[in-house]
Amino acid sequence: GLVVLGVNQQEKPDAARSFLQEFGVTYTSVLDTDGEVSETYGVGRGLPISFLVAPSGVIEKVYFGRLSEDNFSEIAARLQ
Repeated sequence: GLVVLGVNQQEKPDAARSFLQEFGVTYTSVLDTDGEVSETYGVGRGLPISFLVAPSGVIEKVYFGRLSEDNFSEIAARLQ
């Protein structure tokens, strides 16, 4: 199964909550309050950034920018 996890980068909890409500986010989202997760994954190169991570924890692919329909099709194919 696919798990989607959003990471809010170094925002105050109220600001993050407002964003999630404004955009109707329904997936789990966590706060990276000190930037440790963002630094570990090299997120400083720009947002949004998406990682396709195997169940083993290995990053299989990194997507920079907004995901396209082709990206979603590729991800769906990998899940089958």
